Amino acid sequence: MEEAVSLLEEQPYVALRSTSPERGPSAAHRRRSTMGLGRRPSLIRTPFLPVDEADELLLRANEAPDCRAPTVAETVQLMKAHQYRLQQFAKLQGITGMSAMTLCFTPEYEAGYRDYIQRGAVRRTRICFLLGFIGIALYFTWEATRIVFSPAAYAIAFGPGLVPFGIGFASTFVPTMRPHMEALFLTVFAIEAGALIIFKPIVGQAGPVLPLLLLLIPVFGVTRVRFIYSCALGWSIFAAYIGVQLLARSIWHVGSDKPSSIFYQGLNYGMMVLGGMVSHYRQELLRRRNYALLLPFGSSPDCSDALHKPKFSKKALLHQGSLAFKHDRVEATFLRHWYLIDPFPFENPNAAVLHEGAFKVVRFSIATAIMNQTFLAIQDYRLLGASPSIQSLGYMLRFGVVDFAYLASAAFMFVVGKLYVRQWRAVDDGKAPRLADTQLNDVQASQTFAAVVVLVHTTSMATLLCAVVSSSSSALADVYLMGFINAVLFSHRSGFRVRHKYAVCVTTVVGLVATIVLSQMLVHWLALRYACYIITVLFLGAMISREEESLRRSFFILKSIRSLEFEEWFQTICNIQDWVRARLLQKTAQARRSLPHVKRPLVPPAVDTSSHLSQASKWGMYGECVHVALVALDLVLRIYQ
Repeated sequence: MEEAVSLLEEQPYVALRSTSPERGPSAAHRRRSTMGLGRRPSLIRTPFLPVDEADELLLRANEAPDCRAPTVAETVQLMKAHQYRLQQFAKLQGITGMSAMTLCFTPEYEAGYRDYIQRGAVRRTRICFLLGFIGIALYFTWEATRIVFSPAAYAIAFGPGLVPFGIGFASTFVPTMRPHMEALFLTVFAIEAGALIIFKPIVGQAGPVLPLLLLLIPVFGVTRVRFIYSCALGWSIFAAYIGVQLLARSIWHVGSDKPSSIFYQGLNYGMMVLGGMVSHYRQELLRRRNYALLLPFGSSPDCSDALHKPKFSKKALLHQGSLAFKHDRVEATFLRHWYLIDPFPFENPNAAVLHEGAFKVVRFSIATAIMNQTFLAIQDYRLLGASPSIQSLGYMLRFGVVDFAYLASAAFMFVVGKLYVRQWRAVDDGKAPRLADTQLNDVQASQTFAAVVVLVHTTSMATLLCAVVSSSSSALADVYLMGFINAVLFSHRSGFRVRHKYAVCVTTVVGLVATIVLSQMLVHWLALRYACYIITVLFLGAMISREEESLRRSFFILKSIRSLEFEEWFQTICNIQDWVRARLLQKTAQARRSLPHVKRPLVPPAVDTSSHLSQASKWGMYGECVHVALVALDLVLRIYQ
């Protein structure tokens, strides 16, 4: 008995067997002991006996609270605990002073964040440089075999068009360059983009520069370049492309493209930049939110050091391939919260009323997809006039298939959410475990439906590409390849909330089938070129979706541990006797009255990251509206000419 008491004093939180039917007879849960609190006050920092302690903590932090308080005082206490936890999260997120527009922290925190992201960016930057070097070398080699290069073309192609990737790749192995991965990436990609833009008028090439489109993908959300710098580089490339092509046409009399063609090519690049910018905003907001949760908080010791321990790492908790949690119950808990992590990041997602509006999470992304199809339909009208059958096929696929699929997905999520809330209100407490299973099944059904929508979208764009290739408008194949690439990337970016494994599986299957079909329809060198483009996009898209899901899972871990910590803090506050609390408040008030000249320190503003995430999707929708307005204006001017 004495040994047991000694163990409890040393380990105030121990694993006990549970008799709860929900957990099962062999499951373990946490029971808090009040002995030894003076020596070991924190649940998170206690060296527990079970090896799966981190999983048990995650389950405890996300279990449904017991709201059946027998007295009014206990009900008020539950409300205060909930409010206290939200206040602590708001303060923790607010200490960095993050700007809603640029996402930059105050200088002292921004420097730490810059070092934090660049430590993990070396491998990603190296992969991008290697892919770029191989791809650009193949591209310029193929072009040199097809057309006669002038000395200037050779100088551009194998000078600034190829050398920077090689130098950048070698620099990633230099230890002194590792703290400067962001600057290295921006410099290399700016030089490469300039070389590709200038190369087009020098050789008189018609149509869009597809390698430039691929070059824009890693700028947003692949190599962890900060949002403000990726936007500056992306829009600079967009403006430089249109400016150089129009300048070459007016001064050098390069007539390979008409002004209308340059206009639509520029809009396609702009669509790529806009989609990447919105996706990168969401991704960096998630990463900065996670970084804030890792910061030391408050004057008393907190769990910020414990969060860096191996037992809380993604390597210990997640499968490296699928990114699923190794513990099945933790994975099920996370999936039940999949659609709520962004709009309600710090709320307990077991409340069914939160799930009622889960469809709103994807509403702006669906609206963006529909506006994008409208823009592309106007492009079909302008470009496919010589192939009316292909034009009609495009209208049918865009409005009758793709738009309908996205609207159906929103309607499906709306109905599922309503049915779940109705069931939650009708069921009694004894059926809570079965209700949790229903919630999990609803999320899985929504994800399956989303995967089908991705399949429909990418297949439709691949079908339209193949139809254009086989028609008299085959010269426009590059433009419609850009449309297929944008469809693949939209599936991997987080707006539609498709999980990484579903997005990768669906787009890989469609991409491989499209590659095989195109190889039978095109000459070998062009089919091989398209295959390289598609495979590169599939790989980069998989990197984007993997990073975004990894960030959401990291947030789930960090938020859960911080929730337990704030729960402990609140219990400590509640243990202070009422007369002690009143005396402390009285002394504080007297001290403030005696020092009227001392200004009260400003409380850092709370950062509502959930509103920022929805705002990013709204900006993407507004950007697509601008695209549609521009092409509609061009269409009206053409009609009345």
